[in-house]
Amino acid sequence: MGGGDARHHGPGQGAGRRLSGRRLPGQRKGRHRHDGGQPWQHLWRQSLGNGGRQRGARRHARAGFSGRGRDAGPAAQAAAGRGGGTPSQSGPGRARQWDDARTGLSGAQRRDPDGSPRSGADHHPGRRQCGPHPAAAHRGRARNRGRCRPGRPRAQDSGGLVTRAPRHFLDLDRFDEGTLRRMLDLGLAYKKGKAANPQPLKGRMLALIFEKPSTRTRVSFEVGMKQLGGDVVVLSHLETQLGRGETVADTARVLSRYVDAIMLRTAAPAKLLELAEHASVPVINGLTDTTHPCQIMADIMTFEERRGPIMGKVVAWSGDGNNVAASWIQAAALFRFEMRLACPAALMPDAKVVEWARAKGATILLTDEPLRAVAGADCVVTDTWVSMGFAEENRREQLAPFAVTERLMSKARPDALFMHCLPAHRGEEVSDGVLDGSHSVVWDEAENRLHAQKGILTWCLE
Repeated sequence: MGGGDARHHGPGQGAGRRLSGRRLPGQRKGRHRHDGGQPWQHLWRQSLGNGGRQRGARRHARAGFSGRGRDAGPAAQAAAGRGGGTPSQSGPGRARQWDDARTGLSGAQRRDPDGSPRSGADHHPGRRQCGPHPAAAHRGRARNRGRCRPGRPRAQDSGGLVTRAPRHFLDLDRFDEGTLRRMLDLGLAYKKGKAANPQPLKGRMLALIFEKPSTRTRVSFEVGMKQLGGDVVVLSHLETQLGRGETVADTARVLSRYVDAIMLRTAAPAKLLELAEHASVPVINGLTDTTHPCQIMADIMTFEERRGPIMGKVVAWSGDGNNVAASWIQAAALFRFEMRLACPAALMPDAKVVEWARAKGATILLTDEPLRAVAGADCVVTDTWVSMGFAEENRREQLAPFAVTERLMSKARPDALFMHCLPAHRGEEVSDGVLDGSHSVVWDEAENRLHAQKGILTWCLE
């Protein structure tokens, strides 16, 4: 939540944001296009491996590479997914939905050659896809010699280096349950000390870019990467301004020559997608105004540690239908649990997120009555009312009836869990009695950010 609207504006994305029609040095004619279309329309498809691929990969009959595993990276993230992607969250004075026309996530459903529906930018038969430039030459030679697994896409740059499409972690709805389970299993193995290789990322470097500050995100990623054997470089909003002075695309290309992965925490989801489009290393969503997937991975881990499989359970949300709520809705469709959300009418979750989840078979209840949402629930979740730029007093007035108090928790199951991603404003969205009470697992949630993200990092870089 919060922050000014840093989205792109219009097809050209503003002065200095788009590249000219000329090719960059070393690009072969016909391989790279820099037209007025959205930049994530012509990319490799996501790589296959370890539990499945990310959803939403476009399939062009003549695109990609011959042979096995013609899968791509950023396109699989930017496309809407087999059942349609979920651009999340809109509304004045709160987490904003990015415009479909600006991201290429059109509402019209199309179909892949296998007959599965998809949504996104227009399909271009015969147009060749192109991927980002490979990472630094010294990394390419060292890491790709005999180590690219069968079935993964391979490409050669003009220097003859073999590269593979990067694995991004942008949103939950770009994955199937099996792939997300793979990440959670990796994280749990690290937590329990049962990982076959506790430091698989030795010599790897992660860039942490914070346009929005966060204690938990910074510490959990930094500690996690170092525990895995790697290291980090941290760039705050004071040290870098994506898209100001240097385009996001150029920043992505430069960082890809220095580091092995990039985590971005930003207000604007369009920046995240553009960074992923042009980076030749994995990009991880540390939070945007529309979603917070890393948090929900930690929450799923926390629930299942305490109560077993979440499938078939009931999770209740009371408060603002914000970015965290949007990722919970996506998770409900993938992990197959019932999601009930009690929100003020003006602060309901984005309808497109709800529609996507319901189309996937999820049971999503929307109400403005907290007691109805919480009745018999296995888990009750809330988030801060005012955070990162949204401090209007009228929001407090709207949300006051949705505070999670001892009375509200008493309507859930006797063994129900209480979750909050923190920081919490005691006495506002949650009472002291609930936050410090027997139902609360907020400190476990905070710890599991570390373990879940270690699983995500390993999956992205393995």
